[in-house]
Amino acid sequence: MGSGIFCGSNALIAVEGDETKVDGNVKSGVRTFGIMTEDMSSKIYLASPLTKESVATNNGSYGNYGNFSLESTGEIAIVDGDGNKIEIIQEMQEAEVEEDDY
Repeated sequence: MGSGIFCGSNALIAVEGDETKVDGNVKSGVRTFGIMTEDMSSKIYLASPLTKESVATNNGSYGNYGNFSLESTGEIAIVDGDGNKIEIIQEMQEAEVEEDDY
């Protein structure tokens, strides 16, 4: 895939540590991001005080964070020490399909 952190289907990745960086990845590729979920069953949690801006920087192609699937979006969130969501960066959702898409 080429992403710095890639979370596959039915998976959760918890990222912690003040020095955590995903920097300079994804110089080319199709739908690749610095931090990337695969689909609606994928979750990436950044442990506070981490933020998307402090972790993912200078990632080319599609950007610092995003989702692989065009059909659904996985969740990327910032959580506290108890696992409670503080901020949802990328919301888990299914894509809306228009009748014209069939």
